[in-house]
Amino acid sequence: MRTFMRIAWRVGCLLLAMVLVWLSMGMSAAAAEEEIVPSDEPVEVAELAPDVTLPRDRVTLVADGSSEEFSAELGTVDNLLKVAGVELGEHDIVRPSASAELEGGTEVVVLRATTRTVTFSIGIPFETERIPNEYIPKGTENVLREGKAGLEVTTYTVTEVDGEIVAATAAVVETVREPVSKVVEYGPGGTLVTPDGRTLEWSYKIDGTATAYTTENSADKTNATGHIAREGTIAVDPRVIPLGSKVYVAAREGARRSWSYGECVAEDTGGAIKGNIVDLYFDTFERCVSFGRRNCTIYVFGK
Repeated sequence: MRTFMRIAWRVGCLLLAMVLVWLSMGMSAAAAEEEIVPSDEPVEVAELAPDVTLPRDRVTLVADGSSEEFSAELGTVDNLLKVAGVELGEHDIVRPSASAELEGGTEVVVLRATTRTVTFSIGIPFETERIPNEYIPKGTENVLREGKAGLEVTTYTVTEVDGEIVAATAAVVETVREPVSKVVEYGPGGTLVTPDGRTLEWSYKIDGTATAYTTENSADKTNATGHIAREGTIAVDPRVIPLGSKVYVAAREGARRSWSYGECVAEDTGGAIKGNIVDLYFDTFERCVSFGRRNCTIYVFGK
């Protein structure tokens, strides 16, 4: 009997538990079907706990082909570069400047400097060397050698940032070809002082040989220009000294014996007078023999 009572008690408890579960499920379903009506009552929002971190302002760093974000709280561009481990070269540029203050949304750009070489060829002008020549007429110039420009090649190292040249240094300067001077001779002319103290200007001079001639025993005393032969006239080679030229004949410069025929005019010619030979006229055969043949300098006056 006791055993039956125990079994009945247990069954009754089990049925009661099942009823309670069913009732609980029904109430939840009913509550879920109820319409939620918006309320005009203000909703109180709890303050954030002190350990919650708000989002900070960001800046963007663009350098060496990459882009990375950092906090604007780093303060300056310089601090940003240090934190990012970005080092600037001598000619690199950062925008904004390193001292600029960071602001949210700022883009910091590092522009790297690039170098290239540029070669320029420059002509080196030649100089003109002028050489005086007393044996050509005053004011005359003759080119003895043409000048030629030289060539210099300079290689520059050019540094550019963002397409702009910021530095240029001449790295190598090489002379490829030396210039060749132009050589010109010119007639400077000159002066001489006669034995009687007069100063005469001459155009050019000729180093030659002087001989003597006379018409003392000749019936025809006219010369090649139709004038009467006389002292102060000479016979010349017209290819060297034009007829009609006024000259001064004296001893060759540096000769041990000094003599001077003086001023004279080229009026005559002769078959034996060739090149730098002049024939000086004397009135007598005796003076011609005394003079003989001597080295001389012939100073030719200008027109």
